[in-house]
Amino acid sequence: MKKYKKWIFFSLIIIISIMSIISIINYLANPLWCFNHNFEISKYKNQYNEREQKTNLLYFGKNDYNATLIGSSRSSFINTNHSEKYNLFNYSIASLHIKEYKGYIDIAKKINPDSTKTIILGLDFFSYLKDSNIAKSPKEFYSDITAPFYRFKTLLSYDSLRKAKKNINIKNDTKERVYTYEYSVYTTKRNSIETKKNMPNKIENFTKRFYNAQGYYKEYKNILNNIKYSYPESNFIIFTTPITKDLFVELKKHNLYDEYENWIKDLVSVFGKIHHFMYLNEITNNSYKNFYDGHHAYQDIATLILKQIENKNNKDFGMMITQKNVNNILTKLKKINQF
Repeated sequence: MKKYKKWIFFSLIIIISIMSIISIINYLANPLWCFNHNFEISKYKNQYNEREQKTNLLYFGKNDYNATLIGSSRSSFINTNHSEKYNLFNYSIASLHIKEYKGYIDIAKKINPDSTKTIILGLDFFSYLKDSNIAKSPKEFYSDITAPFYRFKTLLSYDSLRKAKKNINIKNDTKERVYTYEYSVYTTKRNSIETKKNMPNKIENFTKRFYNAQGYYKEYKNILNNIKYSYPESNFIIFTTPITKDLFVELKKHNLYDEYENWIKDLVSVFGKIHHFMYLNEITNNSYKNFYDGHHAYQDIATLILKQIENKNNKDFGMMITQKNVNNILTKLKKINQF
């Protein structure tokens, strides 16, 4: 009997020790962004499920934001630490579709009402072309993280441990899209030769996925109107995300230029004015220097976008389109967007 008790005791010690080690690693590596501490053991963080991770960060982090930026992975490259006007939370998420935007804005509002005083929307042309099948709604992610013992469960999760180990193994010269310990997007710049070699396949895949659309997503404008009228007291800042000249060529090849113009008209009709970056200019024409694939601009270009929408200090990149000048700008763009 004594041997049996001793075996149970040592088994419990081993189990508790293993669980403690797993919990410590998961806490320090913080792969699901649930903990706010300064003891990060991994310099970079993978984006496993940004819908969950960024909601965790907003809910459990230091939430003193007075503005929220929401968009796709293109907008996620904006480093909010570079904002000169706002304490800005970047709620941009990879492959985020326009019909998801309001759900995440609602979550930001629920967690901190001040975070929606200013709402910055990064809008992509590809969302105008197709609907998207969303497996899980924003409300479900919010319900998960507010469930009892959610953070405690992530500490004991073997799946979290695997994610933590991957974070620890990320190299300093990674060319993938990862996050820093400050939760800003990072990727090492490729040289122009490497980018030129890899970009055609990226553009081909993107084109097959989005530019074979017939017409456009008819609920798009209604969704934007719903966002606007749901937040009547919010200050809205709207910008379009840039793409490379190479991808613009594909857009025109697939006879989508009329949809492109209609997209701009719809944005302006809903919000009154927009900051427009999706056209041929000094940044988008220099594809291999400023983009790591056909439609993701590097961090420094994302910072230019942020500075432009906050301070309007760059005459060569970005243009303001309003209800008064939209027709003139579209005429101008038709000349600019020639090859």
